[in-house]
Amino acid sequence: MRCTYCRQELPPDAFSPVGDHVVPASLGGGWVDWRVCRQCNERANQVADEWISKDFLTRFLRARYSVRDRYGKAPEPPVVALRLNRGGVVRATLRDSGPTFDVAAPRDVIDALNLSSPADQGPLRRVFAEALGDPDAAEHEALELAQAAQASATPPAAWSRFMAKVGLAAGREAYGDGWLDSRQATILSTDLLGDDPPQLGQRTHHPPVSPSWPYTPPDHQIWIEPHADTAVLMVSLFGQVLGGVPLGDSSAHRDPSAWSLDPHARRVHRTTYPAVWFAHAALRVLEAGGTPFVVGSDAPFMYVPDGPDGPVELGVPFERVESPAHAFGVAHGPKDRESDPGDHPQD
Repeated sequence: MRCTYCRQELPPDAFSPVGDHVVPASLGGGWVDWRVCRQCNERANQVADEWISKDFLTRFLRARYSVRDRYGKAPEPPVVALRLNRGGVVRATLRDSGPTFDVAAPRDVIDALNLSSPADQGPLRRVFAEALGDPDAAEHEALELAQAAQASATPPAAWSRFMAKVGLAAGREAYGDGWLDSRQATILSTDLLGDDPPQLGQRTHHPPVSPSWPYTPPDHQIWIEPHADTAVLMVSLFGQVLGGVPLGDSSAHRDPSAWSLDPHARRVHRTTYPAVWFAHAALRVLEAGGTPFVVGSDAPFMYVPDGPDGPVELGVPFERVESPAHAFGVAHGPKDRESDPGDHPQD
């Protein structure tokens, strides 16, 4: 039998009788691939699943939605502990109702931090933000703190390897054993099992997690989207889009990647998923009879086949506007072009 992850033909005794949970059982995942050898199972657990399971954001979402593990154990809210330069630690317990803070440090350190009491939440929030190295964290709610702590604790490569693992399982399930010989499967297998940094990057910024998002928490959703000359596996855990994995076997000069704009951080990222997701959202807007708008003169995302041809637009028609107010005016016709969008909260 061939192993899904290393793609090698192996004898039956090389395989574990319990298989591998494609999405970790600790996150409520129930999809088991029985065609994973013991060695790859151990490797995937070490470089991907263990990191994802203890990741602050996934632990926070598990606790928020009471997602039990394979043993039926209810999750506890994650506790982020940060070392203080003067000694001791400051901790944040990330409950859905809001974060609570405490400190364990020598008396002289508590005095130096100007803490009138070790339980004084206002100053402790400030101390935690300083220890995290993010001044804005002093204003963050629990979800935002979980995201900020995740960025400092979970290696980005762990997410890429996790996505490669899911991509291998999904590609084989969707296209059969022959797909394991494809060039794309080779890339994903190397990303998962190799020591070098993965080729396909994941998780550069965080979409919201709320019922208003198109994906409903706490559901996990995995599906394949056709885009241009490839097919992209999209993965959403707890209603949050984690990333996209190209599964289509394109030529050496057409590996799917993308540029995207993170409007909150005002940064441009090169990644595999946001551009594809934004194009998918725009297509849904079009299908519903609406009009997607692009603010500014530059495209906020492009589909980028690597190679001499350079970037190409995704082919989704947009109205280009100078500002959100301009978009409002265009959408609502001439009489509203001079209106302030704040005058129309219902829209």
